[in-house]
Amino acid sequence: MYKGRNVGNKTLPPGATIAPVILASDKTQLSRFSGDKEAWPVYISVGNIAKSVSTRKDRAYRLFHYCMSYILKPLIEAGKEGVLMTCADNLVRRVFPILAAYLADYPEQCLVACHQENSCPICEIAPSDRGEPVLAPSRNPTRTLKALKTCRSSAMDKPFWEDLPHTNIFQCFTPDLLHQLHKGVFKDHLVKWCIQLAGAEEVDRRFQALPDHPGLRYFKKGISTISQWTGREHKEMERVFASLIYGAVPPRVTAVARAVIDFIYYASFASHSTETLQRLQDALDTFHQNKQVFIDHHIRTHFRIPKIHMMEHYVALIRSKGSADGFNTELSERLHIDCAKEGYHASNKKNYTQQMIKYLTHHEAIDAFKSFLAWTTDHDSDSQMSDDISDNESDRPADIAIPLLSSHSTKWKLAKGPPYPHVSLKFLKDKHGAVDIVPALTTYLATKVPGSRVTPSNYDLVDVYAKISRFLLSPQRLTDETQKDSIRTTPFRHERKQVIPKHFDTALVHDDLEAEDYATKLTHTQGYRIARVRVIFRLPDWFHCDHTLAYIEWFRQIGEPNKPLRMSPVSYATREGCHHAAIVPIHSILRSCHLTPKFGRQRNATWTAENVLDKCSDFFLNSHLRSDEIRGEGDEVGMGVAVWASVMLNVK
Repeated sequence: MYKGRNVGNKTLPPGATIAPVILASDKTQLSRFSGDKEAWPVYISVGNIAKSVSTRKDRAYRLFHYCMSYILKPLIEAGKEGVLMTCADNLVRRVFPILAAYLADYPEQCLVACHQENSCPICEIAPSDRGEPVLAPSRNPTRTLKALKTCRSSAMDKPFWEDLPHTNIFQCFTPDLLHQLHKGVFKDHLVKWCIQLAGAEEVDRRFQALPDHPGLRYFKKGISTISQWTGREHKEMERVFASLIYGAVPPRVTAVARAVIDFIYYASFASHSTETLQRLQDALDTFHQNKQVFIDHHIRTHFRIPKIHMMEHYVALIRSKGSADGFNTELSERLHIDCAKEGYHASNKKNYTQQMIKYLTHHEAIDAFKSFLAWTTDHDSDSQMSDDISDNESDRPADIAIPLLSSHSTKWKLAKGPPYPHVSLKFLKDKHGAVDIVPALTTYLATKVPGSRVTPSNYDLVDVYAKISRFLLSPQRLTDETQKDSIRTTPFRHERKQVIPKHFDTALVHDDLEAEDYATKLTHTQGYRIARVRVIFRLPDWFHCDHTLAYIEWFRQIGEPNKPLRMSPVSYATREGCHHAAIVPIHSILRSCHLTPKFGRQRNATWTAENVLDKCSDFFLNSHLRSDEIRGEGDEVGMGVAVWASVMLNVK
């Protein structure tokens, strides 16, 4: 695994401790609806903290670098001589704070690097090679400073980073997932190119006909009517876009879409290995191999786009500075609200700068006092606990294994009481579409519950649940972050004068629990099938069945991945012309999944989000639903799904 940040310098004295300094700056608008009030916040942090008035442009450049020089002036002497500091282990070390990372969007990077906004702030790539898989030498601070001094028309005379010790500003720039990938390469370029090929109306109709999923945003009116985009909209579109445009665009365009979204997913990983970095590079190579299709269809004449070129630096930047999610400019965008906009809106809008400083000072003092109170509370509780267990210290094991994710259950959760008690099987046949629930239940009881001697009928009453939910664990289990997963089984109904559509979600289900060793099948489809869950219910006590059951409709075995899209095709399994139904215990359900219809060249006019799972027969298993489900060429099912399945079995 790649950890740490390489910011050392041979000129530092032996025993020196480096404190990597991280800067972030971004101009932001303070006025909400009218006005020209702007701020240019600068945020400073250190690298050892865990992730959990308009004017002329040249004067603005000089003012920015002057202000930054003033802010960072204490770092010059401290970076040269070091500062004695007491560390967390009570040892005194000479610490050298050195600028290691600078978080900024592309215009801000160009401003900091002192060059034009159509070139790369990291390397000296030729304009004709920008957008191609070409390596170029890194920018040199000495040559840049010499050029600034010889060019009298330069916008600034002295950049703020000139006197910072042990600093190469061009190596401090970090990946920008929000502006470079989500908003830039994906939304501003890929989506626009695909819409030009497929047509805005067709793309909107496909978004409107996608099956619903509890973890997906539904674009009820499509995407062409959205006037203001946020990072959340970009991410939600990425989860379905590649499979959605399949058939409406040439195959090589589908390959490009898949490659771009794969690149974004891999670049967003919280931790990396050699394999994930290789897959990141493979996705970029696939993009370059197929991008000519946009020139062939007269969508583009070149790819000399700075944000596309910046993708070439991602692997090297992740290797040198760590995962890109730790340097995302979404952080500074969020800080604008707390540190700039709220202070401005709390002022009287006159001489607002001093009022904003006073606002921030007060809130900083309040937060510091809250932290002190929290610390004293924790300290007192820890002291009391140590007093209570001191007498039993000798009986305590030397090492205690504490589950990393012990606060979250991995079992399916049900409501405390059934929302729909005493429902007849005939009602489930009529309202839930569980047409074969009686014969399927009869077969299940005969084969799986030998103690039951009751033959079910249409008039038997069962307790029905609206959904089941659980927390998904990270496959690598590196953090305690979890994601809630739900499977809904609710029919069409009227509620408070509103029409609530039906929700019968799809899921990955163990095909035969006794026949497969799931802990060892990490990359194969054996033992997994997709099913549509229509009913979740419990039987009365006299059936002698003590576990919760689900009525499902099977799909056929997951097929080989489609080549340009690299997603597996699936279709309903039938028996005597009807859907193949079965009863399974809910613990055999692995997790929810999302199916994208095979739309073809044009979407079927009768398909809607509510009925597409009923009317369409052929789908793709959407491997972009979650970031741990993307896979590489040759994998038959999402590696993340299989690894996660193994984790789930090990923790049960």
